[in-house]
This record gives sequence, C-alpha cells and structure tokens, in this order.
Amino acid sequence: MKNFYFSKLTATAFVLIFTLAANAQQAQRRFGFEYNDIEPWSHPKHELLLSKLAKAAAGGDINFNGLGNWLAMQSGPNAPINFVSTDSVVRLLGRHGFSLAWNLSPNATWAFPNKPECQQGITKDCGPEPAFEPHWTNFIKAIVERYDGDGVQDMPGLQQPVRHYIMTGEIKFGQEGAGDDRKGPFWYDTIGNLLRLHRITYRAIHDADPSGNSKLVSSGAVLWDLYADFPDYPQFDPAGPQSAIQRRLRGENFKGSMYTAGWDSLKKMLDSFGNDADGVECDYIGWHPHFSWRTIDQEFQFIRAHASNKPVYVDDMWSNIFPVGYFGPPPLIPGDAQFNAPRNIFASPEWIKRIYGDFPNALVTGGDPHRDLFDKLNAGTPAALNWYYANGARRLVKSFVSAFGEGAVAANFSGTNDLSKDSPLGAFIGRGSLVGWINLTGTQSENYAEKPQYYTYKLLAEKLGDFTAATEIAASNNPRTRVYKFDRARGPIYVLWSETGDAPPNLDYRIATGETVTFPVERDALLLTRIITDLVNIQPRVENFAAPNRRVTIQLGYEPIFLEGITVEVATPQNGLPAAFALEQNVPNPFSASGTFGNPSTTIRFSLPATAQVTLTIYNMLGQKVRTLIAGRFETGYHQVLWNGRNDDDRQVASGVYFLQMQASTKNAGAEFVRTRKLVLME
Repeated sequence: MKNFYFSKLTATAFVLIFTLAANAQQAQRRFGFEYNDIEPWSHPKHELLLSKLAKAAAGGDINFNGLGNWLAMQSGPNAPINFVSTDSVVRLLGRHGFSLAWNLSPNATWAFPNKPECQQGITKDCGPEPAFEPHWTNFIKAIVERYDGDGVQDMPGLQQPVRHYIMTGEIKFGQEGAGDDRKGPFWYDTIGNLLRLHRITYRAIHDADPSGNSKLVSSGAVLWDLYADFPDYPQFDPAGPQSAIQRRLRGENFKGSMYTAGWDSLKKMLDSFGNDADGVECDYIGWHPHFSWRTIDQEFQFIRAHASNKPVYVDDMWSNIFPVGYFGPPPLIPGDAQFNAPRNIFASPEWIKRIYGDFPNALVTGGDPHRDLFDKLNAGTPAALNWYYANGARRLVKSFVSAFGEGAVAANFSGTNDLSKDSPLGAFIGRGSLVGWINLTGTQSENYAEKPQYYTYKLLAEKLGDFTAATEIAASNNPRTRVYKFDRARGPIYVLWSETGDAPPNLDYRIATGETVTFPVERDALLLTRIITDLVNIQPRVENFAAPNRRVTIQLGYEPIFLEGITVEVATPQNGLPAAFALEQNVPNPFSASGTFGNPSTTIRFSLPATAQVTLTIYNMLGQKVRTLIAGRFETGYHQVLWNGRNDDDRQVASGVYFLQMQASTKNAGAEFVRTRKLVLME
C-alpha cells in the first residue's frame, strides 16, 4: 500500500508542477464558484453577493449555468450573435475581480435538423451536422475574440478576460440512476461526435487567441457515489466481474440499472483526450465530484489512467450530504446514492454509515435518516441546521484539499447562495429541495447571510491560494485517513483528517475519534489552525503545536486541521537577514480572547540573526507561569506565534495585564537574549 501511495504522489506532483509552471496565473484563480442567483443581472442584489464572494476568494472563475448557450445567442445560421446578457455578466463579474467560466452549450436546434432525438422535448446539446460546423467555429471565435483581453475587438470595458471555456459536462450517469437506459443528462449525441466537436472547438479557441491564455475544459462526468465507500481500493477499474465496482456497474445498484455502455464510453472519451495524436481536444479535463472527498482519489486515478497528460479542472464541486430519503423529495434515491442505496427501506442503515462515517447519528431517528434530516432542515430545527452547516464546512475543506492534492488545478464550489423556495428556480433547487442548504450564503431576503462554510472557504483560500505543488504523505494505509502537504513560498502547510472512527461523543467534533498518525515536518514548532464550523466564532482558532525532533504525532478526527510553521517571512536579498535578536510588541494590544473586539488572538513576532533555541513564556502579575508558547530550535529569520488567551491547561485566563518573556540562545549555555513585553487581555 505504501508503494502505491508514493507512485501516485509522484504522478500528481508532476502534473501539478508542470501545469503551474505553464500557467503562472493559475495560482491566483484556483478557487471559484458556481453561481446560483438569477436574472435580471442589473439588480443590485448581485453586487452585494459578489462583494461577499470576493472577500472569500477573489480572482477566480465563476460558472453560470445556462448563460451563453448557442441557441440563446444565435437564433439561426444567418442571425447575428447577441452578446447583451453575456456582456452584462462579464462586466458584473469584472467589477469584483472575477472571470466568467463559460459553459459551452451546442444546443442550437437549427444546427442538427436531421437528428430527431436531439430535437424532441427539452433543448439538448448535440453535435452540429457537418454543414453547420463552420457556424459553430465562427461562434466560438467570435466569443473568444470578444472576451480574450488582447485589445483587439474586445468587449468595451472588459476588465477580466474569460480564460476557461467548458464543454458540456456530465455526459453519462444522470441523477435518476437509470444508467444506460437514459441518454444525457446533458449530451444526447454519440461519443464520436462529442470528440469531433472538442477538436473543432479547441482549434477555434486557440486560433482566436494564439497567446494560449484561453483554455478549453473538456466534457467530464459525475460518478455520484460509485467510489464513496472506497470499493476495491486502491483499484479503480478492476477487470474481475466479482469486484464491487463491476457488480455495481452491472446491475447491483438502487434501480438495478446497467452502466457498462456508459462506462466504456467514458473510457473511450478519456483515452482520446489523453492521445493528442488523433487531434488535440482540450487543455484540461473537466470533472464533477458530487459526493464529497471520498470519491475523488479513485475518480482521479481513473482519469489519470486514460489521460495522464492533462490536468483536471473541477468546475462543479458539491460536498455536503444530499438530504433526500426513500419517501422524497424526488428523485427518491436515498442520499442520491444510486450505487450504494439498497432498494429495501428496511435494510440496515449501515450502508449509509459506510459512505459517510459519522451519519446517521443522534440527530436523526428511524429507518430513513436522509428523509429525517430533510424534514428537520425544512422545519428549521436549530440542531440539525447547525450540524449540517458544520458538516458542510468540514466536507468542503476535505473535498477541495483532496481535489488539489490529487492533481486538480482549479475548483469551483457549488453553490454560492440559497434560493427561496418561493422563487421560480427555487421551487426546484431552493430550500425545501435536496440541495436547498448546501450553499455558502443564505437567500437574497436574508442579504446572503454568511454560513460557517463561507468563512471556512475564505480560510481555505487564504491557506492554499498560492501553493505550488501538492503531495499526499503516506501516514496511513487506510484511505479514510489523509495527510496532504502543500508547498508554498511562505513555507509548507499540511491538511489532515481521519474518518476511521465513529461520530464523536455529543457530536463535539473537536474530539478526535480517528487514527493517530506520525510523519516528519520541517520545524519543531508549528501553528495548528481549526476550521470555522459555527457563527459564534467566525475567526479560526489557532494553537501552538510542538513537533519534537520535527515529527508530528497526533490523533485525527472528522474535522480537518491545518499545520504550518511559524515562520512568516523568508529572508531575501531585498529585506536581508535580521541583524540582531528582537521581540516586537504584540499586535493587537490590548486584545480580546473572546473576540468581543474582533481580535480573538494576538500575534507575537520575533527575529533571530542565527539559528537559536527560543522560549516564549507568558507570566501573570504575580510572576506565575501561565503558558509556554514555544520552546524549540528556530532558524535564522522572522517568525510569529499566536496567543489566544489560554493557559497550558487550555483554559481561558482572566482579563488583565500579562508579561511575555523571550529567551534565546545560540549555545547550550545560558540565554544570550532576554526581553519582556507587556500584554493586555480584555473581556
């Protein structure tokens, strides 16, 4: 198992480093969103929502479903292209520093008059017939030229160029669980025609923008819960007919559906994407992980096995539990788990625990836990809402970290805000539906009130927005335990969790119930940051963490944590090395450990002209030791540590005056440098 991990890490790191080197701007647009709100685009509500999103993760892509589809923009082969709506959205996003991720929808029915299946019912995405392919090429060139930002025929007032064009996605395995019996859910033509359209589109994009800044993201798939319980792990496509994966694809699933033709089509598609000899079809592989982090490892292995030369762009990332039970709301597949859910409602709920770990739990009762959760959310039960939002924050971090750790270059969170069930679209996807509460903020009438996952998403973007390479540390043989390392110019950061245990007592997720792991790090003094899971504390809790001999040993749980070194500035020729020992005054001072004044901790900075043994100690007015903040060896440079107003027993200390003493020595003898500062802690 260890050998498997290391071979996988090498491939992941190589793809990621190669991609970032080829596109230096990617690091600034790694975190994005799928936008939920609706027209009119001139409504001031969008300015409010986008201003909040910009504070969470600025500079990324925002995916608008349905915007910019071919039929809406060009009503016939000789009709002019209508840019009114897309211009409005591109300007709107540009004012807040975002770029539109353009969903390419080849749905112009006039372009495939001889394809009856593509003409019936709802508007469908299909390949244009050969006589109309030049119209598609001209359409693509026109939009790329208008929004590429090269100064030639650009949209007036363009602030943020469109960089990513996404081909129609989720080409197989729709939400209904019908498998091969249903086409779509979005692509209704053949795989051969889909690949042909990719080649035409790729060429048109790069002809219109020879700089290479405009990229094509391929069609992808959503595999729902196929891998949610790590079946056959570490295999992802075993040939044996008795493997769990093959049995599920061959009918052992909720509706008894066959998925084998669709599975073969996906492999054919990915093989072609990975083989540029038959014509280049894309820059990135598009993918939709809709069942949280547990599916991503095997899904990305599946992609790499067929298209290892193309990095992954996740344009639609859902992460929370779908609260839909046997008795609704539609589509009546419990938890949307079409591969794991048994058809018998009286079956043991152990299948649910197998795919989630900590659900069902004490919050839900009865034989239909997903439906019970739905009813409590719909009724506004505080305990259920609080748990669900906290669960969303935990799974959000694990999903994005897994995606980046397994090689994704960018990911967009779905979705931005709740929709009222009284709105036209909200009646289908708003509150009261299976995806009614998964979003980062509330409804427009609530002024898009931020949820805990909003603040956690902001924290995640701050921590990982500038990483240059990602690897998984082989700290465990159990796939439910993860330790990922992200390299950054400011120093590496580790994100880690374990779902091997049960839900914690009283659903207190500060209690670790998973594995204990040990692994090497670069420093013996670290900062441990906990994510935000409620609205009482919207600042992350930060603690000092000792790593003796530069090895971390820690028990993990369902709540992911960040570990990073305390060095905040690397000496460079511009700022030079510190010339002397120094202990700066803490900032802010005074501060409030309760966060009453917006300062839940205070930052202490110190400088070392040489590698030294350093101790930072807090004393009260009586000279009694309150807290040893750090005691370890630190390298030359500028460092920082936080104090959150708690003592060595992790209890909150009383307000008052405290003293911080720094002792530093480059020798084994007594201290060479001793300095004391006064700190004021207020209620």
